[in-house]
Amino acid sequence: MRVFFFISLLMMSKSVIGQVQNKLEGTWKVIALSDDEMAFDFKEDSASFNKSANIDTLTAKLMVKPLMSMFGEILYIFEKDGHFSEKHNGEMDGEGNYLIDSKKSIITLKGKRNGVTFTEKVLFQFKRNYLLLTPFEDRSSPKLTLEKIKRK
Repeated sequence: MRVFFFISLLMMSKSVIGQVQNKLEGTWKVIALSDDEMAFDFKEDSASFNKSANIDTLTAKLMVKPLMSMFGEILYIFEKDGHFSEKHNGEMDGEGNYLIDSKKSIITLKGKRNGVTFTEKVLFQFKRNYLLLTPFEDRSSPKLTLEKIKRK
């Protein structure tokens, strides 16, 4: 009986991981990013700054366009085989492998970005048609909101 229970539990956990894998698979575009100081919404072409950043309205307006163009288009491509790549303005920015821990809602990314080896853990959440990624260990990195690009 215990063996049957264990096998059933194992099969259910593989099913959950498979569902997350299928949902994650594809190309995702960063449409917003935020941290404690500021927030950028690329779809709305807007930015906001926290009052503690001590940035007046005029300075904030002058900063938005250059900052928005600096970030450009950022894509994350998650493949079925556990491989991922990052592109910035069409250029390869990083690639490697990812592992999903669906129980803890963590994606571990291991690879190279601009020639530098890295390992990152991000909390993930699917909300409506968006993928929300929050840095797990590096709290200074921004939170990302991604939208899946539909295949034509």
